[in-house]
Amino acid sequence: MNKKHTAISIATLSLFALLFLTFSCNNNGTECTIPCYYGACVNNVCNCNYGFEGDSCTIRTVDRFIGNWDAFDSCQTNNYGYTATISASSSVINEILITNFGQFGTSFVATGTVTGISITIPVQNVQGIVLSGAGTIDTAADEISITFSVKDELMIEDACNGIWKKK
Repeated sequence: MNKKHTAISIATLSLFALLFLTFSCNNNGTECTIPCYYGACVNNVCNCNYGFEGDSCTIRTVDRFIGNWDAFDSCQTNNYGYTATISASSSVINEILITNFGQFGTSFVATGTVTGISITIPVQNVQGIVLSGAGTIDTAADEISITFSVKDELMIEDACNGIWKKK
């Protein structure tokens, strides 16, 4: 067999193996008819790993939150309109980073945890500001409803309700 035929045979076998592994999986004897990238096939359904969703488990749960948001926060002390930017954490699959949260500046980055359409902002101290909160996203309206509290360096507390619209 010459080199050309060997290369074609190897390429053909490699393509067949890739297609087989991509478009089927075998989990406890059950064949998947759809690819299951970040999950496991159970009874021909992909059960997604934590932080992923969709028929083939290819959508990161945080993706619906990613982007620039026109934020309007109604707080006890004042009302604030600003732009917040949400990006995905590079190290935790269900974590987001919120830049300019509460209009505290572009170097102010709070973290949040995403579960489905909900976001939880755990208690955290960012540049001397203690904050926490929670919210949900309405994907049809591209809108986040959020409630949070902040306490500054002088121990002055404020409670806020926000509506953030995706830009």
